[in-house]
Amino acid sequence: MDLQKYLHRIGFKGSKLPLANLETLRLLHYAHMHQVPFENLDIHYNRYIEVDVEKFYKKIVNDNRGGFCFELNGLFNWALRQIGFDVTILAAAVINDQGDYGIPLGHLTNLVALEGKRWLVDVGFGDNFVYPIEFVPDKVQVQKGRYYRLKQLDETYYQYAVSDDGGANYKHWWKFTLTPRQLDDFKGACHYMQTSPDTHFTHNRVCSVSTPQGRITLSDLNFKTRVGKEQTVVALANEQEFLQVLQEQFSIVLHQPYQPPFGVR
Repeated sequence: MDLQKYLHRIGFKGSKLPLANLETLRLLHYAHMHQVPFENLDIHYNRYIEVDVEKFYKKIVNDNRGGFCFELNGLFNWALRQIGFDVTILAAAVINDQGDYGIPLGHLTNLVALEGKRWLVDVGFGDNFVYPIEFVPDKVQVQKGRYYRLKQLDETYYQYAVSDDGGANYKHWWKFTLTPRQLDDFKGACHYMQTSPDTHFTHNRVCSVSTPQGRITLSDLNFKTRVGKEQTVVALANEQEFLQVLQEQFSIVLHQPYQPPFGVR
């Protein structure tokens, strides 16, 4: 794997040999969020996702694809370590539509220790913060008009919450511990996420990426464009239009026919 090719893939504009400092971390995070889509397309096109950083690299860098948390944050962890960052993999349980937390290793995220501070670093949760947020419980941090907050629940767990109304109300997105994890710890969770009918990844196709103005998202046959807080939705007619938008807007070309995941066909 080649760090320079990865940096080129994400459109990193910094030094060819980045320094492990906060400026670099912010630039890397922003670049990755704006160039590499969050997507679950392999699950719907008969390609099994294995927890293997070399396969993550091939998919994201060589094949110009995106991925979901295990892939995106797994590869980002590798890149940060190559540059010299002190980065730790953490596991989180994501809240579902019913307000319950899912499996304990349902999300892979990263924590960076840098210059006496800690930063939550996450490029694998879709519509998320575009810059790292400082790991300080109860500190409200604002990016692009959205409020982010971490809260310590008890001696073990922390909670990550987001507000879209100026901090009046917060939605709890996930809870996590500071227990260090290894990439291999997520093999079972990755299998579950792409095969179980109980996870939303097996029900809907999604491809989404940040833009300087907001975000674009392809969700099955709906193409959504958000500028600020204003969103427009264009309904697509068929699979051909889906693949056309995927190529034109996300530079992704798929070569397999659409095939809903096992268990939800």
